[in-house]
Amino acid sequence: MTGYKPSFFIIGVLFSALAIFSVWLRFLSRRLAKQPYGIDDWLIIPALVCSCAWTLNALICTQAGNLGGHTQLTANGDPANLETYRVFLKQYYVLVVLWTPGVGFTKLSVAFLYKRIFATHRFILAAWTMIWFLVLWILAFTLVALFPCAPIHVYWSGSAAAQDAKCINLPAMYIVNKATNAILDLATLILPIACIYRLQIPLRQKLAIVGIFALGGLVLVTGVVRLVTHIRAYYSLRRHELTDLTYEDAPSVLWVAVELPLGVICANLPLMCPVWKSFVRSNFMVRLASRSLVSRQFSDGDFEHPERRVEQEAGAEVARRSALVDEENLEEYSHARCGVISSNSRKTMAEV
Repeated sequence: MTGYKPSFFIIGVLFSALAIFSVWLRFLSRRLAKQPYGIDDWLIIPALVCSCAWTLNALICTQAGNLGGHTQLTANGDPANLETYRVFLKQYYVLVVLWTPGVGFTKLSVAFLYKRIFATHRFILAAWTMIWFLVLWILAFTLVALFPCAPIHVYWSGSAAAQDAKCINLPAMYIVNKATNAILDLATLILPIACIYRLQIPLRQKLAIVGIFALGGLVLVTGVVRLVTHIRAYYSLRRHELTDLTYEDAPSVLWVAVELPLGVICANLPLMCPVWKSFVRSNFMVRLASRSLVSRQFSDGDFEHPERRVEQEAGAEVARRSALVDEENLEEYSHARCGVISSNSRKTMAEV
């Protein structure tokens, strides 16, 4: 593999594995908390499917379509291996189609999670507005991606029939799609901040909650970086400077290999508290605390009743860790209300 091809394999496999693991932990957290699955949980599954399908298609494109490698051109500027280039365009078409529902279902999952946690009238109205806007955004850009040309095969054929075909301005469409996606990411980040600010809790706990939800800012950063790369490619194309498409557009595609699974991971992280609590209170942590206390005791030269002392101190250490987790548990946050929080949202906050 040459060019960007090794990066596609490493990043694609690594981030997809982390996304699958995070979804498994999400459903495990629901079971540990004895909470029923919500619509936000089910929406993360199609987001994961689109993310994994996108990564698999990108890996196929690196091998069969030379994505990430250089394209050899003829004297008149056409690709030397036209069949390989057509495979690249076909796979690129699939990548574009999968991207919008991939990021869209992730945002829908987060929006429904917000609606379930912050059950105030104003917030629910804002959440539903965002949900319907997301649904329309997904439908609109998915349809545009599915039918960029008439007939569709002109997108990848490069045949003489392209003279009679009608195609939209694809680079401009990509830029608008990515720009509106970045705006939606920003809206997803700031939507719960006002409600969290009104919670009657210590500042440290407010910052902790904001920090959990602000992890989605990582997705916003990747989306903005990809938007910048698309804008550069667009103006290079207009100046006829973009000739090696399989190589020069690879960084933009590579950022998507991070963006899609990272969005799934960040959508699952706020629900990991039950798994973390179970891990802290596990026998493994008790043994780890015991070994740490034994080492500390013998380094201090205290040999009086070591077994009994170690057992007592290990129990105290585990109790302290559990207390810290319980303190950070959002069950306490549900009692500090943001306006009026319903009884259903209290259970959800305790679970998160």
